[in-house]
Amino acid sequence: MARTIVAVYDSQYQVKNAIDDLIANGIPQEDIRSDDAKPRITVTVPDAAQPEIAEILERYQPAHPPGSPAEPLHTANRPR
Repeated sequence: MARTIVAVYDSQYQVKNAIDDLIANGIPQEDIRSDDAKPRITVTVPDAAQPEIAEILERYQPAHPPGSPAEPLHTANRPR
């Protein structure tokens, strides 16, 4: 099963750096989504890769969106 991880940042600069790092670590570009209007990344990965992806995204200090839980990275299970 695949997992979707969403990280929200304060700037597009953080988004660009996190995406570059994900790609450098072998995550296919087609599994990475970003939004030019909002500093956010969505990554779809197998369950087994979730800890590694979360660690990469945490390097760029994701923000805590208003009303979100204390954990800045949000995950959801998705069938692949």
